[in-house]
Amino acid sequence: MAACKLIVELDEPERVRVGGEPITGTVIVKPDKDVRCKALQVTCYWATHGRGNLARGDVESGTLFEGDWHEGKEYRYPFKLTTAVWPPTYYGNHLNVGHYVAATANVPWSKDPHTSTEFAVTAKETPPDLAPTSNIVKKSGVIGWIIGIIVVGLLLTVALPMAAILLPLIGIAATGYWFFRIFLPRQLLGPIQYEVGPAMLSAGQTLSGTCELTPRWSTQINGITWTVRCEEKCISGSGSNRTTHTHEVLSKVFQLLEPGQLSAGQLQKFTFSFCLPHGTPPSLKFSDNEVNWTSELRIDIPKWPDWVKNVPFIATCAPSTTASGSSNAAPVVAAIIAAPTVDDDPWLTEVLQQVVQSEDDEDRLNAVLEAVKEQTFAITVNTQSEVDEPMESDVDENDGAWVSAIDLLRNTRLVLYIPPGINSAGMTWNSNLQINALVIGLETETHRVMMRLV
Repeated sequence: MAACKLIVELDEPERVRVGGEPITGTVIVKPDKDVRCKALQVTCYWATHGRGNLARGDVESGTLFEGDWHEGKEYRYPFKLTTAVWPPTYYGNHLNVGHYVAATANVPWSKDPHTSTEFAVTAKETPPDLAPTSNIVKKSGVIGWIIGIIVVGLLLTVALPMAAILLPLIGIAATGYWFFRIFLPRQLLGPIQYEVGPAMLSAGQTLSGTCELTPRWSTQINGITWTVRCEEKCISGSGSNRTTHTHEVLSKVFQLLEPGQLSAGQLQKFTFSFCLPHGTPPSLKFSDNEVNWTSELRIDIPKWPDWVKNVPFIATCAPSTTASGSSNAAPVVAAIIAAPTVDDDPWLTEVLQQVVQSEDDEDRLNAVLEAVKEQTFAITVNTQSEVDEPMESDVDENDGAWVSAIDLLRNTRLVLYIPPGINSAGMTWNSNLQINALVIGLETETHRVMMRLV
């Protein structure tokens, strides 16, 4: 039984820290009897938990006290520790990442008392390699070096003969992959120029791409699609017991071309984009746990190998800040991006698509708006922030408010006008907000559909 009780009490326990800033608090000790403490240590660390193997990174540690504690008294020891710059707090389906302050008392001839408390962290910057912070490194002695040299020697002894067998097999497999995935599709489609970027983007920013090809032969296809996907990948166990668990957080498929025939020698050009929704998880990478974002272009060719190109990108975690500079962002939770509860309205989907596609055709845009000018749509949105009135707006009132938003169900960016007769308090930074609105225009510079609340 532990000889004393430890409590970690954080200052401002509900506040979300920006990675790298200090966290302060007090370790409270309540002895059950007279106790000699060899060291009262406090550590700030992050750790993963969920379906994958656990990972942990200690950021900063310190010793608060050495000496005697007496029964019936309470002792308080303030601390100040640095938090991890990366990763941020994350709670998903298979993977969770938490940040903690732990206190441990080294008590001779007794079970060491231990306690910890969790706090939330958001990241100010995302490292390009997604490497998590781990500032405390355990030193290895001479014995560790000797063991390491022996292990490396044994591996080389086994690996060199195996390499002579495996390298030809790897070469054959690589050649087969190139032949079926690259050579054969190109014989029909010709060279394909595919670009997508940026390589790093945060919520609210747009991933854009282009694709150009001139088929060498007239080719029947089942369609061309572009897919943006976010997936958790966690590995548990090792060796023969190694198991991979995956969970698709988000998958959005864009149909660039319907089934039909590509004519030989005729240039085909496509542009496409995807706005990263607010509340989506950032890219994460640990030894056995990952959150990956990818975009895939696929040309489906019947009775022939498909042309497929996957391009990974990094979704960053950028906190919002108040005027004072402190973060007011919430921990990233994958469940936020679940599809809205409102039923999918195919007519609204068609209207929004028609409006966006009318960017360069004012007559077409006016025709679409005229057709739906009296129709009210029920829509569920995630509002983001108050914005200036769009230049294309025809709204006459001066006292209303404009708010940017996104319809996650259709991956469509919106800008909402809130008339003065509607209470706009709490409209910003709201997830799954159900509203009734009219479609009133298109803000061409940002490709946002303008809607008016009713």
